[in-house]
Amino acid sequence: MRRIFPVFVLCAGLFACADDGVSRFRGSQISRLLTSGSEAGWLPGEITFEGQSILSSCSDSTGYFFEALEDEDSILVSQLVPFCNGTGEYDTLEIGKAMPSVQDEIFSDSLVFATGSFWLIQEIFSEQVKFQDSDVIYALLKGS
Repeated sequence: MRRIFPVFVLCAGLFACADDGVSRFRGSQISRLLTSGSEAGWLPGEITFEGQSILSSCSDSTGYFFEALEDEDSILVSQLVPFCNGTGEYDTLEIGKAMPSVQDEIFSDSLVFATGSFWLIQEIFSEQVKFQDSDVIYALLKGS
């Protein structure tokens, strides 16, 4: 009986803290994945259909840059626009500040911008992301 009581107290304490937002100390999973912890660039991966590359021009390689902001769950979203001069350099155009659509859960499948617009995320992994209604799978830019 003496061994069961400490385990019971520990479990009760953990369940009591779950409603107090303890899981939010680390931020949402979607924010961490998109920013790779602090900041990350995402570019279209090479997409092929029947052996042919679908991305045929420099303008098709527009990507995104996500930067974690101080409040942990907000991220700054920018578009990466290639210079198309063969240098591999990109210009950044700020899209806006976004947050996961659900604040009380660890995972959310969408980002909501201050303007009210939102992006649905169809699938996300540590090194690739695909947005809803898009045929492009973006790959994490190494060294970002």
